[in-house]
Amino acid sequence: MDLTRIIHRYQSRFEQQYGATKTHQIHRAIGAVLDCRSERYGKMLLHCSPCNKQQSYFHACGHRSCHRCQHHDTVRWLERQTQKLLPVDYFMVTFTLPYQLRSLVWHHQKIFYSVLFDCAVLTLKQFGVNDKAWVRSGNDGGSSYA
Repeated sequence: MDLTRIIHRYQSRFEQQYGATKTHQIHRAIGAVLDCRSERYGKMLLHCSPCNKQQSYFHACGHRSCHRCQHHDTVRWLERQTQKLLPVDYFMVTFTLPYQLRSLVWHHQKIFYSVLFDCAVLTLKQFGVNDKAWVRSGNDGGSSYA
């Protein structure tokens, strides 16, 4: 399922729940994704002289949030980032907020995300200097915090 189908499927529910707080940027992004490669952006006509065939293609929206328009750029960016990786093991660390704070955080994002990132950095630094914090568990080589 692609993003366009998801938007079509859930747009009315999204509007009911978040319509009052939806920003102009979100409205434009949704519109661009829905209308990408449609008559809204016009079309180009391609003509092959040797075989005399013609084909028309709708123009893309070019919006930075559009999954169709940005796919190629994203792939190129990922390839460049992959080339920068060091030959070491990497780990993904996730920090989450309790459900009860989501509404408060939504209305005060700058403050809360700043605090969240400061806490995450502090926590990771503490893990880095405490070499006894990580204990090998079992024979599978997995790690857990002790």
